[in-house]
Amino acid sequence: MKKLFAICALLGFSLAAFGQIGLSAGAGVSFAPVWMTQKTTFTSPYEGEWREDGLSTNVLCFKAFVDAKYIEADVGYMTSLKGYTQSISFSSGLPAVGTETAKDEIDTWISLTALFKYPFKLKNVDVFPLAGFEFNYNLSAKDSDGNDLKPAMTDDQKAVLNQLWLMAGAGADFKFSKALYLRPEALVGFKFLSQFEKDNIETAEAVAGVENSSIIDLKIEVSVAVGYRF
Repeated sequence: MKKLFAICALLGFSLAAFGQIGLSAGAGVSFAPVWMTQKTTFTSPYEGEWREDGLSTNVLCFKAFVDAKYIEADVGYMTSLKGYTQSISFSSGLPAVGTETAKDEIDTWISLTALFKYPFKLKNVDVFPLAGFEFNYNLSAKDSDGNDLKPAMTDDQKAVLNQLWLMAGAGADFKFSKALYLRPEALVGFKFLSQFEKDNIETAEAVAGVENSSIIDLKIEVSVAVGYRF
């Protein structure tokens, strides 16, 4: 919750700072494939070989935004779609153990985003690079039958459901009129590791024969929104 309040405060201060700059607001939808990958490399007798454990899903977000020229602040309701797919892959010299499975879990979040932007004109289109942060506060984790999964989770497992992402990408405004515009955006996200993920790395590296382990969480987010300039 502390992270949620901090992000809300950041959005509030940012909007206040840019309050005198022409404001616009709007709403839209975004779609993002998400990949979480843990890669482990080994020493003798499989020196240089590796194993990758993957977890992937797709998320859909319905959002509203406020724009103050140099900053965009978003708030949205986000949900994962059709649970998660778990996969295991190996380098050619490592014995393969395990197969791809599915994880029956549907998550929902409140999503808060602050993106800094620098708009410039390209013919009749306003184009802008974007960079900032997205915080997703988990609302629920249920299976496909609607059963609540959180009571069976540890505190660290619950904490991993809250996500802080570093986001970067670009967008553009296509004007329908002086006030109305269409805004597509494309962003790449890199998630900061939770304590649960850090513990997984330490556990993997403590196993005999493991050289090192790492976790990378990535997503590619594409969105489209309609905005109105005041």
